[in-house]
Amino acid sequence: MISFGDDSDEKAAASAQVRTFLEMVVLGTTAQLVASLRDALYIGPLRTIPPRGFLYERAGRITSWADGLAAWDLLLADRASLVERTNLWLRRLGAGCQVVVQQLFDRTADAELLSDGHVGKAVRRLLLDTGAGSLVLPSEVGAGVSQIIPVVVAALEARAGLSLIEQPEIHVHPAVQVGLGDLFIDAATRDRGRRAVLVETHSEHLILRLLRRIRETTDNKLAEGSLAFTADKLSVLYVESSSEGVRIHRLHVDERGEFTDRWPKGFFDERFAEVYGT
Repeated sequence: MISFGDDSDEKAAASAQVRTFLEMVVLGTTAQLVASLRDALYIGPLRTIPPRGFLYERAGRITSWADGLAAWDLLLADRASLVERTNLWLRRLGAGCQVVVQQLFDRTADAELLSDGHVGKAVRRLLLDTGAGSLVLPSEVGAGVSQIIPVVVAALEARAGLSLIEQPEIHVHPAVQVGLGDLFIDAATRDRGRRAVLVETHSEHLILRLLRRIRETTDNKLAEGSLAFTADKLSVLYVESSSEGVRIHRLHVDERGEFTDRWPKGFFDERFAEVYGT
């Protein structure tokens, strides 16, 4: 009789192989998740209003995305295409302003800025055209504008594989909140859907627009300029606190743009007008 090892050796070897396989799966998935989160773009719920004297020097810098200032940095970097696309979306949203990047130190300089040590440097500042015949600083307009511009720029920033945006609707008119739905559809479907957008929101208006676009896509009744959007591209999660801790409910949506699960606690009392397009 020829023996190639007892059963215990075979079981130990099999166990080691299974353990190695599971480690590869878990560690590989974890590494992929960490890499995705490392490259994610996060916008917090309260975006900082750029202070007076907020400038961009030729050396450049990108500050924090969490407080929204990185968006202003990118615009000030004089990326003409980004400024143009941002202004396009500001018009579509009805935000009431346009971004203007002004060069300061090619030939002329402002005395106040010179006193801050910016002599001899190419410096730009960002102004807003509100249509009132004059250019103003971001700190001189309503809070809604300072809140919405970082959200628009974040949605347009192509380098982010995952965009995390908290409460984009803060200080924003309901009509603009509705338009944010189209902005996020554009962000999620651009580049062949390689991007994901995760939005934490309390805005029924925003969600209603997403549902409406699903319905219009199904009925082939999209308005000119609107992007197709299907139910499989949307995941709605409702988070609530309970005595047992935090609960997360997945609310499924059908091809008609209707929730097939009951929405908790009476949300969507205003949905009639959006559902029937009135």
